[in-house]
Amino acid sequence: MALEQTTSNPLSWVKPLDDIRNNPPE
Repeated sequence: MALEQTTSNPLSWVKPLDDIRNNPPE
């Protein structure tokens, strides 16, 4: 994941974090 991508597209990391929160790896 490029830093510029995260800056221009916050959802690129917000969405995955939300998915992990809703579906824990365990």
